[in-house]
Amino acid sequence: MTAEGAGTDTGQNSREPRVGKMILAQMHSARLPEHDVVIRNVSRHGLCIRSKADLPLAGEKVTITLQAFGEYQGVIRWVHRTNFGVRLNGELDPTKFQFAGKSWDIANRAVDQGHVLEHFKPVANTYRPALKPR
Repeated sequence: MTAEGAGTDTGQNSREPRVGKMILAQMHSARLPEHDVVIRNVSRHGLCIRSKADLPLAGEKVTITLQAFGEYQGVIRWVHRTNFGVRLNGELDPTKFQFAGKSWDIANRAVDQGHVLEHFKPVANTYRPALKPR
């Protein structure tokens, strides 16, 4: 073994950055009729999808239709329970899916680190002399 071939990383095994989303789409293949699926995350060359209908098989060619973004063809890389991964034939721009206020990463963000928002704070004195803390 030579020193120049040892330990080189071509980047093929590293994962692309994912954008977590919940997007409704339709999927079909030669074996499966068109049905609704939910895209869970997006990368430049792949999708993670959840389906409640019949699942595709690893290696199966599928077409994913996103109403606002068109059709994408790909191959199923893995299947686990109701989730599966699609390796796209082309390239997808994940920044297309950065629509403000519609993604779970924005909707689930903590509000002000547990502080009470101004419009929930009492506007008058709420002291009650008959009530005592324990």
